[in-house]
Amino acid sequence: MGNDGGSFVKRTELVKTRKKPEQRDEDSARAAKWFFCALSKKPLQEPVVACALGKLYNKDALLEYLLDKSAYGDGDKICGHIRSLKDVKQIVLTPNPSLSPSATTAPVDSSAPTKAPFVCPLTLKEMNGMHRFVYLRPSGCVFSEAGLRAISSSDTPTCPTTGARYDPTKDVVELNPKEEDQLTLLHALLAAREAEGEGKKKKRKADREGEGKAKKAKKAPVVGPALGPTSDVVLGARKAVAAALKESSVAKPRSDAVQSIFGPKDKKDQQTESWMTRGTWTRYA
Repeated sequence: MGNDGGSFVKRTELVKTRKKPEQRDEDSARAAKWFFCALSKKPLQEPVVACALGKLYNKDALLEYLLDKSAYGDGDKICGHIRSLKDVKQIVLTPNPSLSPSATTAPVDSSAPTKAPFVCPLTLKEMNGMHRFVYLRPSGCVFSEAGLRAISSSDTPTCPTTGARYDPTKDVVELNPKEEDQLTLLHALLAAREAEGEGKKKKRKADREGEGKAKKAKKAPVVGPALGPTSDVVLGARKAVAAALKESSVAKPRSDAVQSIFGPKDKKDQQTESWMTRGTWTRYA
């Protein structure tokens, strides 16, 4: 239809349509996880540590966060589950041999980085998020999951680099798992810490009760038979003391001189004066 000399009105000018939601750039998101520190958003540089959720951090950035929790605005959201360096493991990464030592990772706004800074030492697969990578808790060495599974056929597997034994069910941690898997790991970690805290409380309570019982046992009187069999030396000492007490309690015969002090032997000759006044003149005699 004409409007002003041959112009036509299109439908898009009359009807407003909903804008399509912006699609997430998967390549940029993957590069941010595998090429950059989850906390500082700076390129990964050794030493690198990993937490129980599989996130990667530059160790210096994590130390800065632990010393000052306000150093990074979203630090509590990213790594609030980390209380100290004991909650992370320093991992051993293998540099990519195809990169020169001075080469750096692509900037964070790059849509398609081509080279990863680290690779698997077994298969030389690049650690760029296209393959699953894991690290071993005992040694901290990082391998691709496929390469580690290919050489771990025994019941007691060992680290290919250090030879340290590990438990495949507990000591293998996936790096940068899916968000839903990270959430499950976080809930399990918090539940384990809560159970550990309850166990420590019970242990401290039991220790206090044990100390109280020990103090009461020290204060209680000790009965002879409870001490166990008495030695011959102790029995001989007891008999000697008892005999000496019995001998001292028996009245010994006095001599005539000593007896005369206390009075005559016959009651007829007994005088009323005591031995102190006997033979002296008294006024009222």
